[in-house]
Amino acid sequence: MTMILAGCAILALMIAIVLTRRRRARAHRVESLPPLVFEVHDRREPRLRPAGFGPADRIGTFTPPATWPTPDGRTGPLPRMAPSARGYLPGWLEIAEGPHKGERIRFPRLDDGTSDYTLGRGEGPAQTHIQLPVTTVSRQQARMHYAAGRWQLVNLSQTNPTSVNGRELQEPAAEHWLQDGDAVEMGDLLLRFRAR
Repeated sequence: MTMILAGCAILALMIAIVLTRRRRARAHRVESLPPLVFEVHDRREPRLRPAGFGPADRIGTFTPPATWPTPDGRTGPLPRMAPSARGYLPGWLEIAEGPHKGERIRFPRLDDGTSDYTLGRGEGPAQTHIQLPVTTVSRQQARMHYAAGRWQLVNLSQTNPTSVNGRELQEPAAEHWLQDGDAVEMGDLLLRFRAR
C-alpha cells in the first residue's frame, strides 16, 4: 500500500512540475509579444450643403470640395451654387453648437426675387434649400422667409419641433419673427440668428 501511495505522490509531483513549467512558458511568451496597435477611424458628419455657407471669418470666400459624403457614407458630387451678383440678404444663422460650430449660413439674393429658404436633412433645390445632414434634424425642418427687412422662421416638422429661445414652435406652420441674438434649436444643432 505504501508503494501505491508513494507512486501517486511522485505522479502528482510530476504533474505539478509540468503544469508550472507550462504556465511559466506561456507567461514568458505573452510578455514578449509586441503591443497591439489599432487604427482609429472617426466618422465625421457630412459637410453642410447650404445656399451660402462658410467659416465665420471668410464669408463669401468659401470654396466647397468637389465631392462630399452623403448620410449613407458614399461620396457624391457637390451641387454647385454660386450666389448671384446681388450678394446676400442681411442676416445669417451662426452655428453655436453641433457639427461645424462657428460657421455661418448666409442667404443669397436671387435674381428672381425669391426670399423663401428651407432648412432640413433632406434634399431640396440648390438655390433655396440648406441641407443639414444631421440625424436629429427632420427632412423638412423649417423655412426662413425674408420680408420688409426682417426674417420670419416657420416650423415645418411635426415630429421634431423647432425651438426659438427655448420655446417650441409646436405646430407645423407655427412662426416666429427673429430678432438679433435669438437662439434657434433644430435637433442637436443650436443656431444663433444675427440680424447684421
